[in-house]
Amino acid sequence: MTPGADAEVERTDDEVGRPGVPVSLDEPEALVSSLEGGGRLLGFRVLQYVFLFSLNLVATRALGPTGRGQYALALNLATIIWVLSHLSVEQSIARLLARDEAGPLELSRLGSFFTLTLGLPGVAMAIAIGLPLRHELLGGAAPETVVLAAATIPFTLAGQLATALLLRLGVLRPYGWIIALGALLQLGIVAVVEIGPGLSPEAAMAAALAAIAATAIALVVVLRRRLGPGALAPLASRRLIGAALHVGIRLQPASIALWLNLKIDLLLVGLLVSAHQAGLYSLSASLADVVFVGISTIGLAALERQTAAETSAAVAFTSRFIGQNLFLASLLAIAGAAVAYPFIVFVYGSAWEGSVLPFALLMPAVIALAVEGPARDMLMRLAPPLSISAASTVAVLLNVALNLALVPAVGIAGASIASVLSYWVAGALMLALLSRYGGVPMKETVQSPRPAELLAILRRRRPALPG
Repeated sequence: MTPGADAEVERTDDEVGRPGVPVSLDEPEALVSSLEGGGRLLGFRVLQYVFLFSLNLVATRALGPTGRGQYALALNLATIIWVLSHLSVEQSIARLLARDEAGPLELSRLGSFFTLTLGLPGVAMAIAIGLPLRHELLGGAAPETVVLAAATIPFTLAGQLATALLLRLGVLRPYGWIIALGALLQLGIVAVVEIGPGLSPEAAMAAALAAIAATAIALVVVLRRRLGPGALAPLASRRLIGAALHVGIRLQPASIALWLNLKIDLLLVGLLVSAHQAGLYSLSASLADVVFVGISTIGLAALERQTAAETSAAVAFTSRFIGQNLFLASLLAIAGAAVAYPFIVFVYGSAWEGSVLPFALLMPAVIALAVEGPARDMLMRLAPPLSISAASTVAVLLNVALNLALVPAVGIAGASIASVLSYWVAGALMLALLSRYGGVPMKETVQSPRPAELLAILRRRRPALPG
């Protein structure tokens, strides 16, 4: 084990911005606490997805294929522009905090600056592309739909920047409530409009914008309450702006690659097989994404200690956390594969039986993501940004190559195999980087899972769901 793993680490108010709250790495208490926090956050995420599932059902039935397509394509264009234009500033801000190069108050003000200087140009770019090409790219979406979708970009950026700081300050419960209630708000607006005048793509997009904006504003308000007055005033310090952009631009290939690695398989399936087969795989991928979000949500609970602890202690904690995360992910993967057939056939009907095998084949990716996520989060503090980007890029290129080779040969099951292999390569590369920059041998980077610590969580008798 890395030296310092049993240390009790405390930071001053100036260092972490949490008055009177010590950061403990006393094992196993810290690990049990983080896993428990991740379980609670997962409960909020479950509520969020219940609301989003209901929203999707109402909107899909109300809009029909054409209206649903216009809504989805316009929002997808805004998402793509956000991914390309945000320059990974939320990750660079997290790195600056973890490396003690700036305090939370300064970084919150820096986030406000980037929300304006990157978010507003993103809106202009989405409108400039979407309006003249709305018939060619967006299925003939109305101009109002395009503009409303573009308006989500600065709120998305503000929410991401606030989340990056809140999670690393250990503010899990308010974050969980906000994301769950944001989804409920969107569902409520859509339901009321559908009962009244009837839902249109424009109204559905207005509901999405309202939910995204409300979520971002609530997160920002919590951050201001945490850090005090002045936390939202835009900061224009050349030193911090330069430092954030220097790191963010180098992390940007990783952000694009990670986003593509979760989406590229569906795009390639759409190009390589029939629309029917692509539809079957889209359901498999969508359901797998829900499982992936589950394990990544648990990983968010480790961010506070990965950020605030002394470096060697944080690396040791990450190693132990990954080991326990593997245990949980293995159970989740087995459960997902076991219920694949009855769930898909019962909920969606026998016409979707072809989605069962690709979904089941995707389940081992959950185990890889249990390694890749926490390791990458720790590397944001330790490793050169370009090394993280290189590892992520290798994984997505492998995904593309394997899809091109396997899908024509074995169909949509080949897309699942390609994705799983690319996720495992990404996890292995992140582990290798963690071993190199964390100063521990590769074989010791991931420690054996300790089920006794998981049982300790249950003995606390605290509810797993919000309450």
